[in-house]
Amino acid sequence: MTKENDISKKLNKIKEQLIKDGKVIPATYDTMFKIVMSSCPAYVTFLISEFTNIGKDDLLKNIIIQNNELPLSNAKERKRYPTLSLRLISL
Repeated sequence: MTKENDISKKLNKIKEQLIKDGKVIPATYDTMFKIVMSSCPAYVTFLISEFTNIGKDDLLKNIIIQNNELPLSNAKERKRYPTLSLRLISL
């Protein structure tokens, strides 16, 4: 067994134990997803680059993570929040 495989197995075991103990919140939860995506532009640009074949450096220079609260159309409407809102300045 290589050293990398051994470390990977140990980390996976620790992760599984933390999840079992309820100390880790999965990133698939909306709140966690929003926090990760809002606070890590490099990761967002990596994902977009993988799907669109636009260079990561170009995206990183031109991406703005926007306020994710949508405007209300009338007073009776509840606030709406998209999972993620991005704006590209130019490419």
